[in-house]
Amino acid sequence: MNISTLLFPLGLFPSIFILYLIVRNYEGKFKEKNIFILFISGFIFGIFLYLLERFTIFEEFRLNLLIYSFLFSLVEQLSKFVVINLKRFYDKAITIYGAAFGLGFSSIFATFFVIEFVIGIDSIFFIILVISVIIYNCDTGIIIALGIRRKEKLKYFIISFLIGVLIWVIIIVFPNYSFVSMLSFALSFSIFALLYKKYLPFEMLTRKEILSK
Repeated sequence: MNISTLLFPLGLFPSIFILYLIVRNYEGKFKEKNIFILFISGFIFGIFLYLLERFTIFEEFRLNLLIYSFLFSLVEQLSKFVVINLKRFYDKAITIYGAAFGLGFSSIFATFFVIEFVIGIDSIFFIILVISVIIYNCDTGIIIALGIRRKEKLKYFIISFLIGVLIWVIIIVFPNYSFVSMLSFALSFSIFALLYKKYLPFEMLTRKEILSK
């Protein structure tokens, strides 16, 4: 059994746990079938983009790496937008569906990408970096879904794209992986906390339900 197989649950379990934390607050307000479909779709897209990115990441010049940061973020956000924007997912729970796709996407992508790219990183920082990438993909999935629901698709797509660029610049360009792990985690978690506390309740609950909490 190789290291990739052993570390596979490292991406899958946190993704499922974060998805549970999100959906538990909104029982009966979403279609479970859509959650499942989008999580699996994200999983498949994550494998495809991991394979695509692994053949372009190992370049010597930082300018190229910076360009790749823009390209990676663009391709990732486009894949999320194309799927989440399908009409079958147009209901009040679309932000939850965005989270499901983002978490499915990163359940395999996050671990395998870090295995391939980061060499010589301590175990604790490896885990933190994987979780950071998982949360980042959840964040951008929710943000893209917010844009679709609010009919401001371009605005929110650009926001998710810029967040992706920032995360990838941090991960790819900076050589100190302990610093990179902590910084990327702080950024992705801060955005998640804002979305979880402020935006998701107002998208999913009535005013009366919000005030009763």
